[in-house]
Amino acid sequence: MPVPNVTRWRSDTAKIALTTARRALTLAATASFEHSVLSGNSAGEVKRGTTLKRPRGGSRNPKHETRIRGVLFDFDGTLTRPGALDFPAIKRKIQCPAGIAILEYLDGLPSLGRAACLKLLEAMEEEAARTAVPNTGAEPCLLSLKKEEIPFGILTRNSLSSVRIALERFERIRLEDFKTVLTRDDFLPKPHPEGVFQAAARMGVEPPELMVVGDYRFDVLAGKAANAVAVLLSNGGEPVMEPGDPEPDHKVDNLLQILEILGITSP
Repeated sequence: MPVPNVTRWRSDTAKIALTTARRALTLAATASFEHSVLSGNSAGEVKRGTTLKRPRGGSRNPKHETRIRGVLFDFDGTLTRPGALDFPAIKRKIQCPAGIAILEYLDGLPSLGRAACLKLLEAMEEEAARTAVPNTGAEPCLLSLKKEEIPFGILTRNSLSSVRIALERFERIRLEDFKTVLTRDDFLPKPHPEGVFQAAARMGVEPPELMVVGDYRFDVLAGKAANAVAVLLSNGGEPVMEPGDPEPDHKVDNLLQILEILGITSP
């Protein structure tokens, strides 16, 4: 990839510098938490070991003693229909090897190269967001949660700008409807559970009272590491979990089935 002009990318490099110290821990921390999950010692049990009081309100989860008092969604491929974001094309553009996740690849690049690749990534994310459409059952699911006064949020490895653009294509849901929106600039990216902990705190719930919904194994790993209720959305596609991964607490084909788990009547 040609090296960009230093002045042109100065603002991007400065932006990267704000999160470099935290991101430098990502690969080691991710490996540590994956090992913790696979060995049955979740981060939630380590950090959140106090006995929970049974809350009022919320919906009963049949597999857990606590009630679900908040729902945290992945964005691309979960709230939006899969396929808008072409990950293989992005990897080719930034020369990311096939076996490495994009953000983890960027973390290993020199500062200037990372800024240039991040610029390309953000441009491709925003282009995809302009063609994104709500996933099957996404808006009815969110509207039902809103009606039941169950807070919901977003936890994504994407940029905030792409989330804003894609949400403009929703008819009845707006960014302001979400209790919290956390992007890659706010937290160590999934599968690290930091974002789940942050979201739970912002939503005013304990991690075991939080349902984490996503379409990829990173969503399940992050949810399980935080001791939250992990739900894998298949979208009718191929399995995404790998041998040795923890089992999600629930598997659904579409987002309306989230309401069934929560005991909420579908619209």
